[in-house]
Amino acid sequence: MHRKLRDHVPRRPPHRDAPFRTVDASVRTVRAESGCNWGEVNDALQQYGLAARGDFVSITGAAGLTLGGRLGWLVRKHGLALDNLQSAEIVLADGHRVTASSHENEDLFRAIRGGGGNFGVVTSFEFKVHPTGTVLAGIVLRPASNAAGAIAQKPRVMTSSYDPVVQLAAQLRLRPL
Repeated sequence: MHRKLRDHVPRRPPHRDAPFRTVDASVRTVRAESGCNWGEVNDALQQYGLAARGDFVSITGAAGLTLGGRLGWLVRKHGLALDNLQSAEIVLADGHRVTASSHENEDLFRAIRGGGGNFGVVTSFEFKVHPTGTVLAGIVLRPASNAAGAIAQKPRVMTSSYDPVVQLAAQLRLRPL
């Protein structure tokens, strides 16, 4: 039986209202309220064959990842989430609601892209989204005794891959069960 990855991702409790998401497939954008997580954003995009540049974990909030500039599976092909930010609605300390984009309040737009949330309260984001087919993800575990050999193979895999590939290397020491 074939199951999609999203079938395994925890979802919001049914009693909690989902944040608002709007997809405009014709111009390849999605507008998401700051309460959305990347799984919810990409669920809305999937029917159009599109994906947003999100996090490695789909339950990560879109706001924190965008304002903090973290990495994700599609980073090598489409950049960081903040690189794909088209505009943001922000409530400033004086209570005024403004739009920040490359055409409007440009200095504020540059500041929020990776600068954190210290410039106001971001209430929604508009992202550029990308046509995306199947994305494969997984974990390869190796014994610690083979760590050096496995890491030495990383450059070969990165350069021989058809699509841009994201690879992470971590050495974990686990307690015996």
